[in-house]
Amino acid sequence: MTRLVGIDPGLTGGIVCLDTDQRTMLVAPLPVRTEKRPSGKTKSYIDEDALAALVRSWCPDEAWVEDVHVIGGKQGPEERRRDGVVGAFSFGEGKGILRGVLGALGVPRRWVSPQKWKGALRASSGPGKAQAVKDLAHRYFPHMAAQLKSSGKAEAALIALFGCLEQGLVFNTTTVVPEQHHGTQKTQSV
Repeated sequence: MTRLVGIDPGLTGGIVCLDTDQRTMLVAPLPVRTEKRPSGKTKSYIDEDALAALVRSWCPDEAWVEDVHVIGGKQGPEERRRDGVVGAFSFGEGKGILRGVLGALGVPRRWVSPQKWKGALRASSGPGKAQAVKDLAHRYFPHMAAQLKSSGKAEAALIALFGCLEQGLVFNTTTVVPEQHHGTQKTQSV
């Protein structure tokens, strides 16, 4: 296995493709589209067409996706986060889009709880966790710091790293650089 995708789901999430043989990484926000509803309000969704095109272009061998459960308007007790019913439905819809796109493309997928991957990598889950996760991703992937500025992209990189470790793919993460494509940096932005 050489190309492993990590996904932090949600509208502000990220997706990365880590090539363990080439020691390169591709980084992108999860593609999102916004539609105007008949009521005049706008609603944002994960753009399944753009996501499918992105994942297809990366040719991953496997995908690791953060498996966050939102039930009854709140997440697990360890997070103590409350979402409204509409927010919980939207999150579930996004998870379904990820499951459907990856499945339709034939990409083997693994789901991992935030507690499991954060515990294994000793990622902070307390106050200031977003900055702590970014700092941790920058320590593991110092040459990728410019691409891993958002917590969604940083978490996606760490989820991919967790997947690599679970598969027994051990390598020096500090040597990972942005993947080059035809002489230009290929950090696809959607």
